[in-house]
Amino acid sequence: MNAFESMRLRLESNLCTNPSCSHKTSSKLPLAGLSDNNVNDGSTSKKTLLSESSSTHGSNAASTEQISEPVVWPLVMTSDRTRVETTIDYGLIRDFEDPSGIRTRDFGWTYKSRGLAARNGCEVVIDVLCRETEDSTNYPTDPMSMFDDMFDMNKPIRRGTVLLFDCPLFGREDFTTVYFPLRIVQKSSPREGSRAAPDLLHCIAVTDTEYDASLSAGFTRILVRLGLSKHWYPCPPHIDRDRKSCITLEEVHSSIPGRGSPVNVKGLTVYRQQSQVVLEVPAYARLNFQEKVLAANMPRIPSFWISSDIHETCDSAYVWRADGVAPNILCARIGVPKRIAAGFLMFCPGQRRNSVRLFGDGFLGMAQSHAM
Repeated sequence: MNAFESMRLRLESNLCTNPSCSHKTSSKLPLAGLSDNNVNDGSTSKKTLLSESSSTHGSNAASTEQISEPVVWPLVMTSDRTRVETTIDYGLIRDFEDPSGIRTRDFGWTYKSRGLAARNGCEVVIDVLCRETEDSTNYPTDPMSMFDDMFDMNKPIRRGTVLLFDCPLFGREDFTTVYFPLRIVQKSSPREGSRAAPDLLHCIAVTDTEYDASLSAGFTRILVRLGLSKHWYPCPPHIDRDRKSCITLEEVHSSIPGRGSPVNVKGLTVYRQQSQVVLEVPAYARLNFQEKVLAANMPRIPSFWISSDIHETCDSAYVWRADGVAPNILCARIGVPKRIAAGFLMFCPGQRRNSVRLFGDGFLGMAQSHAM
C-alpha cells in the first residue's frame, strides 16, 4: 500500500475492543485497562531557542510594594519595553469531584497577553496555581516577562511549539522550557475572559528532565504522564511551581522507539478507534512526512518510528509504564473511550506476516516488506 495515495492510513488489526489551594485532595481520573500485551516506547520534538531574549524574569511573587491597596480583579498591566498588555485574573481554576465524592478545588492566576498576535501569530494564556500559603495579591510576575521575551523573539507560536528561556522560570532552575500543547481540556467552567478562549494558546512549563526525555520519547508520552500525575486529561493547562518531574531519563532510555530511526513531523497523530489503528497526516505536513519516510524506509534500516501528537478528537490516551505491564488509559470522562491517542507508531519490516499490536503507549506495525 502506498502511504502517499491516502494520507489517512488505517491499519487493520485484531486489537481487543475492550481531574482550593489545597492540592492534598486531588483524585484520579477514570482509568481503564486493555488486555493487549506490551512493553515500552516513545516519540520526539525540536526546541526553538529564544536567543534574542536577554531580560531577567521577575520574582516568584509580587513584592509587598507592588500591592499597596486591596486588589480588584482583573488587573491590567502594560510593559514599558514592549507595550504588551497583560490581564491578570484570580479565581477558581479547577473544581472537580471524582466518583468516590472526593472534591478538588484549585485556585490560581490567569495571565492573558494582548499585543503578541501581530508578531507571534497568537495571544498566549498562562495559568499558575496558587500555593496554600500564598495570598492572591502575591501573584508571580514571571508570565509578564515571558510575554516580553516572546515579543522579542518575533517568531510564530503555534500548537506544539517549544520555547527555551535564558533565565529560570518561577524561581526553579529546572524550569527553562515551555510547551504549547496541541490540545487542552478544561475541567471547570471559567468565567468571562475565559482560560478556554479559542484565540488564546496555553503554554505550560516542563522541567529540563521532561524536555530531555521528549527528545527520545516524544511530547505525547510526557504530557500524558504529567496528566496522570495531576489527574487531568491529556495534561493540566496550569503551571504547578512545586511539582516534580513526571518521568526520568532512566525510564525513557529503556524504551523501544529510540532504537529505530525516528520520523519527526509535527502534527502527525496516531490513535486507536475500535479495532483500527489510524495514522493521520495533515495536509501541511504531507510533503515533509513523505521525504522523511523515504529517507527512513530503506532496507538497511531495520525499523523506523513515527512520533505522534494527540488528535483533537481523542478522548483518552495510552499511558506508558516502565515496568512493562499493560498500559493504563487516561480518560477525559467516565465511560468507554472511543478514540485512544498513542505516542508513536513503529514500522518493523521484514516480518513473517502483516499485523499491528499494542506496544507500551504506541503500536508496532509488523510488515512483510519495506513497502508501505
